[in-house]
Amino acid sequence: MRATDRKTGLTLLILAFAVIVIFGLFTLHSLAKPHSPFEGTDERETEYRQELKAVLKDCKASTAGINLTKRCNDGRTLEYNVVINLPKYINAMEEEDIRTRLEAVDIGIAGATVKLSFSGK
Repeated sequence: MRATDRKTGLTLLILAFAVIVIFGLFTLHSLAKPHSPFEGTDERETEYRQELKAVLKDCKASTAGINLTKRCNDGRTLEYNVVINLPKYINAMEEEDIRTRLEAVDIGIAGATVKLSFSGK
């Protein structure tokens, strides 16, 4: 074998080894990622929003808007902030009744907390 053929073969072998090592590192990294608390919550959030809408409709506030945001500060638990945009015709007593009924709706996600508030009219 010639010296250049040997160099080319050695270079290809080193390159192949480097590709295998890099691919292996990326594979290990993706397998080692911790479980995200956001996984699998979309369906339950949709159901929760529908349950809130049903309560609002029952309280004669079917045109109310719902703004639901979620946050995870510690990588394990979820914090939901629910802002309800009530129509102007809802008075203070009705608002308290609506608040009580909305707070009784469970989000159904383990370790999640929900903060409910109303936007200014």
